[in-house]
Amino acid sequence: LQHVTAGRARVHQEDGFSGLKALLPPPSRRALVLIDPPYENKRDYQTLIHSLNDALKRFPSGVYALWYPLLPRQESLGLEKKLISCVADNYLSARLEVCAPQGEHGMFGSGMFVANPPWTLRTELEKCLPALAEHLGQNGQGTFSLSGKQR
Repeated sequence: LQHVTAGRARVHQEDGFSGLKALLPPPSRRALVLIDPPYENKRDYQTLIHSLNDALKRFPSGVYALWYPLLPRQESLGLEKKLISCVADNYLSARLEVCAPQGEHGMFGSGMFVANPPWTLRTELEKCLPALAEHLGQNGQGTFSLSGKQR
Protein backbone atom coordinates (compact mmCIF):
# COMPACT_ATOMS: atom_id res chain seq x y z
CA LEU A 1 0.00 0.00 0.00
CA GLN A 2 2.85 2.36 0.81
CA HIS A 3 4.36 1.68 -2.63
CA VAL A 4 1.07 2.05 -4.50
CA THR A 5 0.22 5.39 -2.89
CA ALA A 6 3.72 6.72 -3.74
CA GLY A 7 3.68 9.38 -1.05
CA ARG A 8 0.18 10.64 -1.85
CA ALA A 9 -1.17 9.07 1.32
CA ARG A 10 0.02 8.26 4.81
CA VAL A 11 0.07 4.56 5.55
CA HIS A 12 0.29 3.39 9.15
CA GLN A 13 1.04 -0.22 10.02
CA GLU A 14 -0.27 -0.48 13.54
CA ASP A 15 -3.37 -1.36 15.51
CA GLY A 16 -5.77 0.88 13.68
CA PHE A 17 -8.31 0.94 16.47
CA SER A 18 -5.86 2.54 18.89
CA GLY A 19 -4.00 4.62 16.29
CA LEU A 20 -7.03 6.17 14.63
CA LYS A 21 -7.87 8.46 17.49
CA ALA A 22 -4.48 10.20 17.36
CA LEU A 23 -4.73 10.85 13.61
CA LEU A 24 -8.10 12.60 13.55
CA PRO A 25 -8.83 15.20 12.41
CA PRO A 26 -6.05 15.43 9.83
CA PRO A 27 -4.44 18.82 9.17
CA SER A 28 -5.84 18.91 5.62
CA ARG A 29 -9.40 18.35 6.91
CA ARG A 30 -9.82 15.81 4.09
CA ALA A 31 -9.26 12.09 4.41
CA LEU A 32 -10.27 8.61 3.45
CA VAL A 33 -9.91 6.21 6.35
CA LEU A 34 -9.82 2.52 5.39
CA ILE A 35 -10.64 0.21 8.28
CA ASP A 36 -9.95 -3.48 7.67
CA PRO A 37 -9.84 -5.35 10.99
CA PRO A 38 -8.94 -9.02 11.14
CA TYR A 39 -12.25 -9.96 12.85
CA GLU A 40 -10.43 -12.88 14.46
CA ASN A 41 -11.78 -11.78 17.81
CA LYS A 42 -15.55 -11.36 18.12
CA ARG A 43 -14.90 -8.13 20.06
CA ASP A 44 -13.54 -6.57 16.85
CA TYR A 45 -17.12 -6.01 15.68
CA GLN A 46 -18.05 -3.96 18.75
CA THR A 47 -14.68 -2.19 18.73
CA LEU A 48 -15.33 -1.22 15.11
CA ILE A 49 -18.66 0.42 16.00
CA HIS A 50 -17.09 2.25 18.95
CA SER A 51 -14.14 3.41 16.81
CA LEU A 52 -16.39 4.66 14.00
CA ASN A 53 -18.59 6.61 16.42
CA ASP A 54 -15.52 8.16 18.03
CA ALA A 55 -13.95 8.98 14.65
CA LEU A 56 -17.14 10.64 13.42
CA LYS A 57 -17.21 12.85 16.53
CA ARG A 58 -13.60 13.91 15.95
CA PHE A 59 -13.85 14.25 12.17
CA PRO A 60 -17.48 14.20 10.97
CA SER A 61 -16.70 15.02 7.32
CA GLY A 62 -14.18 12.21 6.80
CA VAL A 63 -14.85 9.37 4.38
CA TYR A 64 -14.71 6.05 6.24
CA ALA A 65 -14.53 2.79 4.27
CA LEU A 66 -15.03 -0.31 6.40
CA TRP A 67 -14.54 -3.84 5.09
CA TYR A 68 -16.14 -6.83 6.77
CA PRO A 69 -16.49 -10.53 5.99
CA LEU A 70 -19.86 -12.10 5.31
CA LEU A 71 -19.94 -15.03 7.69
CA PRO A 72 -22.86 -17.10 9.00
CA ARG A 73 -22.37 -15.59 12.46
CA GLN A 74 -24.55 -13.07 14.27
CA GLU A 75 -21.69 -10.58 14.66
CA SER A 76 -21.20 -10.45 10.91
CA LEU A 77 -24.84 -10.66 9.87
CA GLY A 78 -25.89 -7.84 12.22
CA LEU A 79 -22.98 -5.50 11.52
CA GLU A 80 -24.53 -3.55 8.65
CA LYS A 81 -27.50 -2.40 10.80
CA LYS A 82 -25.14 -1.27 13.55
CA LEU A 83 -23.02 0.69 11.06
CA ILE A 84 -26.11 2.34 9.60
CA SER A 85 -27.11 3.48 13.09
CA CYS A 86 -23.80 5.39 13.28
CA VAL A 87 -24.40 7.37 10.05
CA ALA A 88 -28.08 6.95 9.23
CA ASP A 89 -28.26 9.61 6.53
CA ASN A 90 -25.01 9.47 4.54
CA TYR A 91 -23.68 6.02 3.64
CA LEU A 92 -23.36 3.35 0.99
CA SER A 93 -23.35 -0.35 1.75
CA ALA A 94 -22.15 -2.83 -0.86
CA ARG A 95 -22.25 -6.58 -0.40
CA LEU A 96 -20.80 -9.19 -2.72
CA GLU A 97 -21.67 -12.84 -2.15
CA VAL A 98 -19.63 -15.36 -4.12
CA CYS A 99 -21.50 -18.45 -2.92
CA ALA A 100 -24.43 -19.41 -0.74
CA PRO A 101 -23.75 -19.66 3.00
CA GLN A 102 -22.92 -23.23 3.92
CA GLY A 103 -23.42 -24.31 7.49
CA GLU A 104 -22.19 -22.38 10.48
CA HIS A 105 -18.69 -21.61 9.19
CA GLY A 106 -16.95 -20.13 6.19
CA MET A 107 -16.89 -16.77 4.50
CA PHE A 108 -19.40 -16.48 1.67
CA GLY A 109 -18.67 -12.91 0.62
CA SER A 110 -17.57 -9.44 1.63
CA GLY A 111 -19.21 -6.23 2.66
CA MET A 112 -17.97 -2.68 2.25
CA PHE A 113 -19.61 0.10 4.20
CA VAL A 114 -18.72 3.70 3.35
CA ALA A 115 -19.69 6.57 5.64
CA ASN A 116 -19.78 9.97 3.91
CA PRO A 117 -19.22 8.43 0.46
CA PRO A 118 -18.05 10.53 -2.49
CA TRP A 119 -21.06 11.49 -4.60
CA THR A 120 -19.84 9.48 -7.63
CA LEU A 121 -19.29 6.23 -5.73
CA ARG A 122 -22.82 4.86 -6.12
CA THR A 123 -22.67 5.17 -9.90
CA GLU A 124 -19.28 3.47 -10.04
CA LEU A 125 -20.45 0.61 -7.81
CA GLU A 126 -23.59 0.16 -9.92
CA LYS A 127 -21.30 -0.36 -12.91
CA CYS A 128 -18.77 -2.76 -11.37
CA LEU A 129 -20.73 -4.87 -8.86
CA PRO A 130 -22.61 -6.90 -11.51
CA ALA A 131 -19.33 -7.80 -13.23
CA LEU A 132 -17.69 -8.71 -9.92
CA ALA A 133 -20.61 -10.96 -8.99
CA GLU A 134 -20.50 -12.64 -12.38
CA HIS A 135 -16.74 -13.21 -12.45
CA LEU A 136 -16.14 -14.02 -8.78
CA GLY A 137 -19.30 -16.00 -8.10
CA GLN A 138 -18.75 -19.72 -7.65
CA ASN A 139 -20.93 -21.99 -9.79
CA GLY A 140 -23.05 -19.06 -10.94
CA GLN A 141 -23.94 -18.10 -7.37
CA GLY A 142 -22.51 -14.58 -7.35
CA THR A 143 -24.90 -11.91 -6.08
CA PHE A 144 -24.56 -8.34 -4.90
CA SER A 145 -26.54 -5.64 -3.20
CA LEU A 146 -26.10 -1.90 -2.96
CA SER A 147 -28.03 0.31 -0.59
CA GLY A 148 -27.63 3.61 1.15
CA LYS A 149 -28.66 7.20 1.64
CA GLN A 150 -26.69 10.19 0.53
CA ARG A 151 -27.00 13.87 1.25
